Amino acid sequence: MNDALLALEGISIPRGFWAKVEPEPNSGCWLWTGATTYGGYGVVNSRILFHGLRRAHRVVYEAIFGPTSLHVLHRCDTPPCVNPRDLFAGTDADNVADMRAKGRRSYKTAAKGEQHGMARLSEAQVIEIRALRGVVRQCEIADRFSMSVCTIEAIHQRRLWKWLPAGKGGVTPTPALQVSR
Repeated sequence: MNDALLALEGISIPRGFWAKVEPEPNSGCWLWTGATTYGGYGVVNSRILFHGLRRAHRVVYEAIFGPTSLHVLHRCDTPPCVNPRDLFAGTDADNVADMRAKGRRSYKTAAKGEQHGMARLSEAQVIEIRALRGVVRQCEIADRFSMSVCTIEAIHQRRLWKWLPAGKGGVTPTPALQVSR
């Protein structure tokens, strides 16, 4: 452990915390080697001090600079970094501006629709679902596409898949789904 880490050992952080920090000599980052989130941020589990899971960089920031209701951001753009020199507090707007300035996840380039990894419908299916509005009951549409009625309603109300046409534009519903009233 280097001298800078030893100097911080007296701060109110769980004793084993610094054993999970490894200085990276080229960047100056102090990398968290313990448990991480899916996004790579370090997490600490200490119910006594922190009331459950906390992000490791926030634990360090608040131990040194005091509690904050703001986001704790990284100057280095390295999620597992816990070096206090790389951390700063910012608002939601600061967080979004920092994210965009560093070329991470722009809303214009974020995957949506079929390109999104969690998509269960194609654009053609969404357009068909919209075309079926008022022709077939929502519960039957939900069954046909293996979706919940809430999801079908959100598609109809354009809360989901907003950028696609509203429907009824030249799409012929699947004959088996047409219901006579």
